Amino acid sequence: MKLKLYVRVLFVIVYFSIFSCNNSPRQPVGLASCRAMDYSFSYPENWNEKFQKNGDEVVAPSNAATVNVHWEDLSEHPMTLDEYTDQAKKQIIAAEGTDAILSVKRISVNGQPADEVVYTMGSLKLKGIWMVAHHVAYSITYSAAKWWGGYDKHLGEANIIINSFKLNKV
Repeated sequence: MKLKLYVRVLFVIVYFSIFSCNNSPRQPVGLASCRAMDYSFSYPENWNEKFQKNGDEVVAPSNAATVNVHWEDLSEHPMTLDEYTDQAKKQIIAAEGTDAILSVKRISVNGQPADEVVYTMGSLKLKGIWMVAHHVAYSITYSAAKWWGGYDKHLGEANIIINSFKLNKV
């Protein structure tokens, strides 16, 4: 019984040490870093990081905006970036209608091909960045209120996070 408890505690400690984000002295002043098993990114140190089951979330001060980094295993149903983006757009249109998608473009994030889709859902405006590598889809989504300048207020900081994203196994 004590051994099982010890193994569980050890697992939790190792798990969080691998997947947790922390301040890194190698980052420029004002940024913290997150390094997970397959990816890493930087974020403003005044934003709060929250670990999630399949990714990470960083939240702006006053909870005014969030950037979610999420991964999805595609090994059972492999897809290309184009197929993944088409599927995501269909889900957005089904939920919010065709007017919800404001722009779609192909970009590159640290050399990795990606699609950027700006769209609205209810009172939110979102910027979704999708990448597919090694049968895993990586999604970086910035969201903030679409009214009163909420989206534009933190867009620069969100772009810092997005542009710092790196896959560790390319």
